[in-house]
Amino acid sequence: MKIIQVISDSNIGGAGKVVLNMLNCFDREKINCKVIMPIGGKLKPFIEKLNYEVIEVDNLGETSLESKLIKTFVKIFKDEKPDIVHTHASLSARIAAKKLKIKTVYTRHWLGGENTNIFAKMINNYFCDAAIAVSQSAASSLIATGISEKKIHVVHNGIAPLKKYLDIEKRILRNKYELDDEFVFGTIVRLEKVKGLKYFIDAANIFLNYEQNVKFLIFGEGSLRNKLENYVHEIGRDKKIIFSGFAENTEEILNLFDVFVLPSLQEALSLALLEAMSVGCCCIATNCGGPAEIITDNENGALIPIKDAGAIFNMMKFLYENDDIREKFSQNAYDTVRKNFSAQAMTDEIVKIYEGLVKK
Repeated sequence: MKIIQVISDSNIGGAGKVVLNMLNCFDREKINCKVIMPIGGKLKPFIEKLNYEVIEVDNLGETSLESKLIKTFVKIFKDEKPDIVHTHASLSARIAAKKLKIKTVYTRHWLGGENTNIFAKMINNYFCDAAIAVSQSAASSLIATGISEKKIHVVHNGIAPLKKYLDIEKRILRNKYELDDEFVFGTIVRLEKVKGLKYFIDAANIFLNYEQNVKFLIFGEGSLRNKLENYVHEIGRDKKIIFSGFAENTEEILNLFDVFVLPSLQEALSLALLEAMSVGCCCIATNCGGPAEIITDNENGALIPIKDAGAIFNMMKFLYENDDIREKFSQNAYDTVRKNFSAQAMTDEIVKIYEGLVKK
């Protein structure tokens, strides 16, 4: 079975990580796969390292629908003759595939963007043979875009669990990052409005009035970095709330954190949350969609309201003061990811969808 994945992200976001996890788990005796992506995309070397071919397309990340791109995709698909085109955003690719009578799969990795225009809804549904929602929240979002509920399959994102460091390894790691005995709250997110970083920073500011032997580490890049850094400077917390840039080694960074905080305003699921839980990190997440399908409140983590710095502060303070609860969340989080959110289980479910479409 020949599959072409189409991903429009230039950076390595959640969709890119999902594609990498699939590529790692495909049975190559059954699946022949190639990946179409924007020219210069950061994902390319990681895909090629797995010995998959990359086809680069100019302006792919600009918009979901572009007439010139439809012609480009038609040419590629005629040459490649795939059984299925699996897109992670591009409507242009789905239209091109439909013109050539190639089956299409569309994965929804985010929430929002629903369209009330009935014509737009009809187009979304027509140019999609099967849709994958990474959570029940994402499924509701897909339905709101016009895609028939009968076409939708909920397949939770899965990951290859990261290594949980031993205590001695963590001490060595903390020395590397010059973190003495400080308690560390951290997050890994895109620095965009939807990720709710302002509320995390405000909660950190409140916390620092209560306890000084802590640090708040923010890993990630985005359009709001300068604005957020300036805000932290204005409130005089530069030495305690630290922007550390793109997370080069996610496994290492997550093992630095005593508590991981996800302050998002909306999340379809959140791979960062899954990765944090996989190293046994105690986690706080806003109840913003997908996280509620991962975290059972007060069992394997804490769920709090969105847009509420006070709620973030109160939960951080509670976990800081209660080692036993923090340890309980940590162990249960570790077990949850290994039991319910493996990359192989996710990939197997997606391959079943492919097989069902090919049989039709």
